[in-house]
Amino acid sequence: MVIWLALTLFSISSCTVMGTLYPVSKDKNDFIFKKEILGKWGDPKEPNDFYVADTVAGNEGKLYLFQAVYSDKVDKKADTNWFNAHLLLIGNSYFLDCWLNMEKDLLENHHGHEDFLIPRHFIIRVSFPADNRLMMNVPDPDEIIKLVDQKKLHLTYATLKADDYLLLDQPAVLHKELAASIKYPQLYKESTVLQKLE
Repeated sequence: MVIWLALTLFSISSCTVMGTLYPVSKDKNDFIFKKEILGKWGDPKEPNDFYVADTVAGNEGKLYLFQAVYSDKVDKKADTNWFNAHLLLIGNSYFLDCWLNMEKDLLENHHGHEDFLIPRHFIIRVSFPADNRLMMNVPDPDEIIKLVDQKKLHLTYATLKADDYLLLDQPAVLHKELAASIKYPQLYKESTVLQKLE
């Protein structure tokens, strides 16, 4: 299942991104609202590929809903995926903890959900390098495995299939190890900078 990788958020539907079995936190006091995330984001050169970030009513603005719209370059069809997310500040870094919104997504898409039979969370480091810019970094799965094997990160993972890993740790461990991961820049070497479109 390959989804447009030019936008980092879309890449979480790809098997090349490591998921977690549990969220980073279950404590709603850890979740924050940041108005800078809201809006329509993308690359002005790719007007058919974008995502829209909004909040879900009744959650004090601390639950986000992302609509990821992308076009298939081969058959020219547009597709949409829906994700929920919480934003957390860990150390001095912001992280989005995202998961597929199965209720909305299944209504619109009738394919490609076999990789989500085990509900997964996907962690994206985000920053705001300039006005109307959003930088997103998905941790490199190969680097995570390397750091775990070197005992520099203390995480437990399962291999679901070739190059598809799932972190099995509880929220407290994930939170702690995300804080520790910041000192390993090789984890976050790939970045995507998005521009606010609206």
